[in-house]
Amino acid sequence: MNNLVPILFSFKGRINRTVFWTFEGIWLVVYLILLGLTRVGAGEDGSPNLIFSAILGLFVLVTLWPLLAIQVKRWHDRNKSGWWCLIGLVPCIGGIWAFIECGCLPGIDEGNRFND
Repeated sequence: MNNLVPILFSFKGRINRTVFWTFEGIWLVVYLILLGLTRVGAGEDGSPNLIFSAILGLFVLVTLWPLLAIQVKRWHDRNKSGWWCLIGLVPCIGGIWAFIECGCLPGIDEGNRFND
């Protein structure tokens, strides 16, 4: 548990693809479960369940910092500044670029300026 706190809340250091995908996968599963629960007990007009919608919103808000910290550390592993997280804001190609860089390519060990 002590090793998990710096990974989730610090913007310093590096993480490999395994840690990145583990956290992203767990987050996605929980998000999809909560998203599905918003439809449980939906109103006759198709409106989502407000309790689960609130829980989903709280989950996203609470996990925003760890998601950002994980992605910054993954960019560091690629020997790039954490500011590269903003590439995801570029329409069409930004998300694809971030997926390839953070999710598919291995880290750079030789000459990496973010080594601890």
